[in-house]
Amino acid sequence: MGRGKVIVISIDAMFNSDVEVMRKKKNLGRLFSNSSMVERVHCIYPTYTYPCHASIMTGCYPNRHGICHNELFQINKDSHDWYWWAKDIKVPTMVDVAKENGLTTATVCWPVMGGKNVADYTIAEIWAPKREDDPAPRFDEANSPNVKHIFEKHKSELNHMKTPEFDNFATDCAVDIIKEFSPDLLFVHLSYVDHQRHNCGIETEKILHAIDFVDEKVGEIIKAVEETGNYDDTTFVVLGDHGHMMVNANVQINQILAQKGYITHDGEKVIDWKIMAHPSSFSAEIYTKDIDKDEAKKVLEEIQKEYPQYIERVMTRFEVEEIYHLSGAFDFVIEGVNNIIFGPSLTGDFVRKPQKGDYKTSVSTHGFAPEKGDNPPFVICGNKADAGKRVKEARLVDEAPTIMKLFGIEMKNTDGKVIQGLLK
Repeated sequence: MGRGKVIVISIDAMFNSDVEVMRKKKNLGRLFSNSSMVERVHCIYPTYTYPCHASIMTGCYPNRHGICHNELFQINKDSHDWYWWAKDIKVPTMVDVAKENGLTTATVCWPVMGGKNVADYTIAEIWAPKREDDPAPRFDEANSPNVKHIFEKHKSELNHMKTPEFDNFATDCAVDIIKEFSPDLLFVHLSYVDHQRHNCGIETEKILHAIDFVDEKVGEIIKAVEETGNYDDTTFVVLGDHGHMMVNANVQINQILAQKGYITHDGEKVIDWKIMAHPSSFSAEIYTKDIDKDEAKKVLEEIQKEYPQYIERVMTRFEVEEIYHLSGAFDFVIEGVNNIIFGPSLTGDFVRKPQKGDYKTSVSTHGFAPEKGDNPPFVICGNKADAGKRVKEARLVDEAPTIMKLFGIEMKNTDGKVIQGLLK
């Protein structure tokens, strides 16, 4: 059997409990009818989209690939920059390895893969600073020049970072890339299931409309592959990135630090600070400056004792790296009690009810330690799958070596390894 082609479809926040429903759908069911799968994939910390996708793409934990959060730690900035750029990944990606082995590559709205010279055909996941701004300048920075005409054709579909519009845009761009360039390895990221879980909750039954939508998008991708005549020679990999948990309360952790004198502000802007949290929903990375680390640790531990109903653990950067393979410029990480998330606000209510909208404030979200919450599946579909085989567990970092094995390529120096029992 030759190398063939591979299309990796990330359905953001796809749970293992979704699979049986997806099997009954027209297009996902078609793929899953000839598939092998891992039922429970153990995630990385924090269970946030960008660190997770960097681990999927590299086979490495965040302490090696360098993506520790969705957003950069930035103070007094209304719209934070995200980790959009592939240059921030510190280890080789599947795209790098594929290109070294003579394969053509494409990434469509895949997190942390922006850059003109990353994949052969790149449509980045990126957006303008404000909803009303023209997205073209940002995309022009991040996209491959040879797909500018595809971006221009579909950019009117964009509504900032909102879904389902972003998924419509991603699918239409992927379809055109398949038809025009037929890359050997294509990655596409679809976010609507995740966004609807944020709004509606974690149960599969509450997001059936989102599963129907994604099934339609997958059908459009399948149709494009069929039109190129490559369907029988294409392996589809369908995966999720993280789980979710329901939210009971949103605690503004920086308000506590401000009340204790470690952040000074004028109600709108931070004037100075010694300890500040960069929340990742169910956890938060804690930065310090101009304060002894032992003193800062005592402060955080005292806050935990004062608010045990909100804070489960305080970990130093050394502890969190040893336990979860997470590192960064932060000095501590706090993990919330189940169903408690952390927010960044310095004013307003200290404890807030969850609400629909932003993933940081929503009724269901992620960012917790990887032993918590639901697990995503990992499904290999097509003639290279050992159809019907089920593997109970694997790790997110095992996915990249397994995907590259579909081409007969060994991905070296990863934290993960090829998952046995999925391939013929």
